[in-house]
Amino acid sequence: MEKVIPFIIYFFIYSFIGFVAEEIYCSIIEKKLVIRGFLFGPILPIYGFAMLAVNFATEPVKDNLIMTFFVSMGLCSLIEYFTSWVLEKLFGIKWWDYTNDTKFNLNGRICLQNSLLFGIAGCLIVKQIHPNVVKLVGMLGRYENIVAFILTALFLIDTIASVWVVVRVKRDVRLRLKSGDQTNEIKRLARNMILKLVTGKNAAERKIKKAQKVVKKKQKEIKKKIKQLKK
Repeated sequence: MEKVIPFIIYFFIYSFIGFVAEEIYCSIIEKKLVIRGFLFGPILPIYGFAMLAVNFATEPVKDNLIMTFFVSMGLCSLIEYFTSWVLEKLFGIKWWDYTNDTKFNLNGRICLQNSLLFGIAGCLIVKQIHPNVVKLVGMLGRYENIVAFILTALFLIDTIASVWVVVRVKRDVRLRLKSGDQTNEIKRLARNMILKLVTGKNAAERKIKKAQKVVKKKQKEIKKKIKQLKK
């Protein structure tokens, strides 16, 4: 188990790096702030899985830059395609779609442009970033277990909450599978739903407090009348 702990932390580090990179890239393309991903937290698990897979798969060829590039490109593209397919089958919603925005795409799930970027990113990860990540995690020492536990717990809570919200949004709004990226629409609807739940709860609490004040006032009036009658 001790050998697995560092890889759990690697997964979350790469998920966070992927989130930041995609946020910057997509926000520049869209010319506005774009919130990506299935989860609410600042991670994209697909990047965590992909980068761990790349590091394992390229181990025999990591000294060959060309082979590292093509292995990274092929493996990340496969993971992206599979993830898109699974999410679409589970929720009936497209989380990304390259059909109308990018040439040389396959069923809108993967595209040549991103696959090439995955190849370049894989080379950077294997050659430059991963050795430093290993050193960074190694510095945690005996705290590795605690960090891994906290990150995993937060991840599970976020996953459960995100699934619940997406299912609720899809049920209430009746989203239908259509061409085009529906991520931003889902996020917008999710934020609105959470806001309604929060404000609705606050409104209910205010009504309860108001009712309690009225009851207390009535009780005082009744006690006052009883005293007057006794006199």
